[in-house]
Amino acid sequence: MAQLLGTCDFNQNQIGRKSMQRLIQSFMLLSLMILTAFAATPKVGEKAPQFSLPSASGATVALKDYAGKSKVVLVFYRGDW
Repeated sequence: MAQLLGTCDFNQNQIGRKSMQRLIQSFMLLSLMILTAFAATPKVGEKAPQFSLPSASGATVALKDYAGKSKVVLVFYRGDW
């Protein structure tokens, strides 16, 4: 019984370590994303930097394709609807 409890304690300790590592990694990634977003955010009235992104249909869409033709609204959504 004592050996079984010792094994359970070890497994809980390992789970705790993995959870803490994931938490730290998530925090670091979030911090990096926030810093990058603030560094790359254009001010009101400034031109947006050139970029290209995949559309919902999978085609690559570039901002330069719409220059001078129309206004652009960029929408991010989560999930796969």
